[in-house]
Amino acid sequence: MTQPIISGEEAIVRGALRAGVKVVAGYPGSPGTGVLSRLLEVAKERDLYVEWSVNEKVAFEVCWGAAIAGSRSLFCTKSIGVNLALDTLMTVNLVGTRAGCVLFVGDDPSSYRSQNEEDSRTLAHLSELPMLEATRIEDAAALTEYAFELSERVRLPVFIRAVRSFTFTKKSVELPPLPEMNASDQSVDLLADRPDRRWIASTTNVVSRHAGLKAKLREVETEFGDSDFNHRNGMGQVGILTAGFAASKLNGVAETMPLPQHARLDLATLNPIPVDLIRAFLEP
Repeated sequence: MTQPIISGEEAIVRGALRAGVKVVAGYPGSPGTGVLSRLLEVAKERDLYVEWSVNEKVAFEVCWGAAIAGSRSLFCTKSIGVNLALDTLMTVNLVGTRAGCVLFVGDDPSSYRSQNEEDSRTLAHLSELPMLEATRIEDAAALTEYAFELSERVRLPVFIRAVRSFTFTKKSVELPPLPEMNASDQSVDLLADRPDRRWIASTTNVVSRHAGLKAKLREVETEFGDSDFNHRNGMGQVGILTAGFAASKLNGVAETMPLPQHARLDLATLNPIPVDLIRAFLEP
């Protein structure tokens, strides 16, 4: 059976649908527009709520509001758009989420359609939230599913980063099938969360919640160190470490320019960086 030729965007969409996303919001900006546009096309048949918001801050707040009410959500933006949502993000990291909340962000190296070459990896570090980036298109659907599962389990929003070349590159990939339609999410009594100020960060709880956030990130770092989305292969005194879709770019270079014998580590887990995995890779 011939495998379909799909783009990186289509792989992300398939992963989000398999994860049971219910609410999608974003603001137009390339790269990043295509994922929401494709989900908008299937919104009616998959029973999704999808909107173009008035700006990225509102879009993220729509998604986070849905997630704390129990519906998995996906925020779609480009790197510059994260700036507008950062005010909310820098507090949401302390109060967390209930259902999975994934932030798909498109970076634009060489600034083909952007005001700058902003690198969203620095914003993931600043906001102290996990970030993933597929090293190859064939991993993207499963990585997206994992991002929703991780977000829901650790109760934190999770970034998925992509670059322009990933979103538009097409490859023959066997996509996992779509699941049966999920039943409607169960209603959540948000008033029950009021006594312990579950969704409010204030002077009385910020320090303790920040300590809790650091503890969560240490657990995520340990998990990332064992992730199957990171690929290690080869042997040699020369080591090559790639991050995200740069791994696939390197594959293209290797086809035209012979490389010396080397060991290689392709990282899909970008924040927190799995330090022990990298340290083991660097050992002689």
